[in-house]
Amino acid sequence: MLFWNRVPGQKEDSAGAIDPCFAGVGFHLTLQLLVEGTVGRPRYARIAAHRNVTLGVPGEGAFGLLYRQSYTRTMPRLILYEWGIHLVDTLRMLLGEPHWVHAAMSRLSPHVAGEDRALLTYGFGKEGDIVATIDISWSTVAGQELPTVLEEVTIEGERGTVALVPNRGDGDLVRITQFLPDDRMPVDRDRPWSPITTTSLPAHDGDIAAAYQASYDAAHGHFAECLRSGRLPETHAGDNLKTLRAVFAAYQSAEENRVIPIDEDGGDSDA
Repeated sequence: MLFWNRVPGQKEDSAGAIDPCFAGVGFHLTLQLLVEGTVGRPRYARIAAHRNVTLGVPGEGAFGLLYRQSYTRTMPRLILYEWGIHLVDTLRMLLGEPHWVHAAMSRLSPHVAGEDRALLTYGFGKEGDIVATIDISWSTVAGQELPTVLEEVTIEGERGTVALVPNRGDGDLVRITQFLPDDRMPVDRDRPWSPITTTSLPAHDGDIAAAYQASYDAAHGHFAECLRSGRLPETHAGDNLKTLRAVFAAYQSAEENRVIPIDEDGGDSDA
């Protein structure tokens, strides 16, 4: 999972830097790169993950999520409501409020009542021209993954691309692709050279369990501190209602097969 506890907007610690644990695994750096304008204005984003969660294994009973949380088998709304909602929240953190959504959903597994596949397209930005997709499946016949806490994430800006890359043998990575700066252009261009530069950074220190737990610890600590100080938490009820509004609009879109406008204001942000 990419994250569970996120920060809407730009969460900063006392030193003025984005809190790496609170913003979620890999996303603290992604958010900081966007804030700093490293890849320019975002124009496109994609979050994708296809796994076998609901199909099970032939000849065997329920496993994984369907075993640990058996109530998920009878949920009429499943993958988006149970998991994709966190990804919608992530896009809100990175790109702001969505203005419209078009969605398609389906169910493949006979072991669940709700949808186990979903493809969502949202429009972000002032003009709704920043297109973002969430492409997720729990009913994919897939091989066993290497340990990872990431989904595949791509954010394309006007001057570069940021990607979160799940473990392919060299750990979870944050990858930044940009045009080569002018001061690094080769004088002798007769030799082989590339106008593109790519930088790969570790998304965490390699301890997946610790990285996963750290986001919970930081979020719980933040909530406790807000209770003590009387401040409004970053992820408060009013903000969560905005995420729910975007999710329910996606369900409506899938049912009616049309683009659904989303309330731009999304209610009182301080509610």
